[in-house]
Amino acid sequence: MIRAGDKVWVLGGGASGLAAARLLVRERASVTVLDRGTPASLDPWQDLPVDLQWRATNLPVEQPDLVIVSPGIPADSPWLLDLHARGVPCIAELELGWHYRTGRCVAVTGSSGKSTMVKWMAEAWNHAGVSAVPCGNYGIPLSDVALLASPPEVMVAEVSSFQLETVQQFTPDAGVLLNLHPNHLDRHQSLERYAAAKLRLFAGMTDQQVAAVHAPWLASARASGGHPSRWISFGQEVGGDAWLADGQVWLDGQQFLDLRETPFARPPLGVNACGIASVAAALGLPPESLRAAAESFVPLPHRMEPVGTVDGVAFINDSKATTLTALAAAVEQAEGPVHLIAGGLLKESDPVRILPVLADRCRGIYLIGQAAKPLASAWNSRATCYDCQELETAIEQAVERAQPGEVILLSPGCASFDQFEGYHHRGEVFRQRVWRLSEEKRNATT
Repeated sequence: MIRAGDKVWVLGGGASGLAAARLLVRERASVTVLDRGTPASLDPWQDLPVDLQWRATNLPVEQPDLVIVSPGIPADSPWLLDLHARGVPCIAELELGWHYRTGRCVAVTGSSGKSTMVKWMAEAWNHAGVSAVPCGNYGIPLSDVALLASPPEVMVAEVSSFQLETVQQFTPDAGVLLNLHPNHLDRHQSLERYAAAKLRLFAGMTDQQVAAVHAPWLASARASGGHPSRWISFGQEVGGDAWLADGQVWLDGQQFLDLRETPFARPPLGVNACGIASVAAALGLPPESLRAAAESFVPLPHRMEPVGTVDGVAFINDSKATTLTALAAAVEQAEGPVHLIAGGLLKESDPVRILPVLADRCRGIYLIGQAAKPLASAWNSRATCYDCQELETAIEQAVERAQPGEVILLSPGCASFDQFEGYHHRGEVFRQRVWRLSEEKRNATT
């Protein structure tokens, strides 16, 4: 794809931009990296023979042969609009790495649950004796996969709407759309535009590929222009191609995979698992390997992560949940009555839409941050809400009221930047407080 001496610009100096630059250097391109800011660390760039232009305001006047776009660059940014007007080809870093693949590629997109599904499927391939790595938006960038000394037989890629905005030829061997609900509307402006970006995953598919789509979005996916060998519909409703019933995945009318007594036995993870299982079957990954990987699965940090049990009350850290749909999914997934800690910077305008789930499953809702008052106003009619403001206060009040067999769940449904450095920081504060509670309990009994 890249010829020696090609002039290639990389827009963005984050992890994706760095991976792209490394791959381009290996291919002996002439590389210029442009970023409006400065990377957190310059150390990884020091030995790369590239032209670094930090705090760039304008693009150079000369014409490059190709531009590699990092996910943080919106499709309607002035830089990309300028390049399109010049007729310069622009592709995502994801696509650059994909062009240098040596094995098969499975791509997973959706609004929630992507990282968990990618991790599970990569581990399942490894259980089957097939080398696989998680990559893309979770794991390592695809361009770094191309640089591995022993490239994997399968790349399992988490693909975001940001990455899909600028792909041109990217067509994985199998593509999965887990779900779609409002997210990143500050960038995409509307659900329609957000969905259109996600559905680009299928646009170039041919009869050499397979596509699995959550049933409500199947018609939209079919209209994307792609022509895979098979469209697979999955969900909870019997009658599609794949569905979840009593912790088991049914495929084409036959029981395919038993997920009982694993983290994937219940919705929404179980529904997502139907999509993964259906493309696994198409690619020859046996259900025994999926089951083995599910049994040994360790949840990702800050994603429905068990962090301890005190006096019979389980504590779960789901700080990664920054949308109301993710919050509702976490409440549904929790085993036992829920004491929910929620709030922060509210990104959505309709919190009432998830109230039926909260009213059914939550014994109490402990609200923090700037969203505390608007969320209480939206939910108080059918759920018991407490305005705690601070996370520490919310934990204390939840501990006072929770009974053995119940769950204290941090699943904020909001961004964290009003009180924390990010969702990682928020989750870590929760973790540390639970560990202190455990320690205090042990000290009191010795």
